[in-house]
Amino acid sequence: MRFRSIDLNLLGKLTAVLLLTLVSGMASAKITGSLLMASLAEPRDVGGLTGFDLIIRTGTLGAPPGITSPLWSGGITIAFDPNVLSFHSFEFAFTGPNTSSYLPMLNSGCATVALTACYSGIQFKPGDPPSPYDTEVIGGLRLGTFLFNYLGGESLLELGEDPGAPFKFYLNSSERTYEETQFSNASIVPLPLAAWLMLSGLTVLGAFGFRKSR
Repeated sequence: MRFRSIDLNLLGKLTAVLLLTLVSGMASAKITGSLLMASLAEPRDVGGLTGFDLIIRTGTLGAPPGITSPLWSGGITIAFDPNVLSFHSFEFAFTGPNTSSYLPMLNSGCATVALTACYSGIQFKPGDPPSPYDTEVIGGLRLGTFLFNYLGGESLLELGEDPGAPFKFYLNSSERTYEETQFSNASIVPLPLAAWLMLSGLTVLGAFGFRKSR
């Protein structure tokens, strides 16, 4: 019985050592963990076209002060239903030292069963002089707007990372890819007839009220 209790004590100590090792390993991994979040804002009218703003935000998980991970370079893909949307262009939202590459092309590699149209070739690269994108600001940075002709119906728009231009940042003078990426998509749905009638009615009432006040 005595030998058995000693063995159990040793087993408990070994288990504790293993747990401490695992926990410390997880903590040290978190210090260098980096996160990139790309999202699409809900559709808006842009000169008769339907626009979806691309917003990218980055951060470093559990990092000490001074360790940052702003976007240095990368590329994005977008998939959608071509029966609902016809791709028009991508309009960059910034000027200055940051440069960009825009060679939109249909890419079957990022299409899905439901979203059979997918474009790649929208890339973000440091300019001259090199300067990273300020993606660590609250809410992220609006990098540009996808513009479509809306054909009617509803469709999901799905973001993805361009395999030919992975997202990168610099940490301690070395180039690294983000350890975690999160993509938030958007969708477009037809405005119900009742909503159109309500908007039309409000417009008429507003015009009538304006004329009456005069």
